[in-house]
Amino acid sequence: MPGGLQVWNASGALMVDTSVRVGKLVGSVTTNKADGSVWTDTVNGTPFYYVTTPEDPGWGALFPEVSFSGNTMTWTYSDVRATHRVNAIIMYGYF
Repeated sequence: MPGGLQVWNASGALMVDTSVRVGKLVGSVTTNKADGSVWTDTVNGTPFYYVTTPEDPGWGALFPEVSFSGNTMTWTYSDVRATHRVNAIIMYGYF
């Protein structure tokens, strides 16, 4: 019998199964419309991220591209002009 936590909803659908994969949110960073990097504690799993913003990005908004290498998460904007850059919040963690 496999170990772990399994949770079903009222309809009997499996909602959570820790024997498969559950992500852990490690932290967040605000980009301030600039390229940058931060040390992360994601080396023990497969890193993930999502990008959001507290502002209305509007048409032509430019969000950062995010990558991981070891314990470092890096974000870069593909356009050197800051006029369309979004002040993004990057939430990150690992599976």
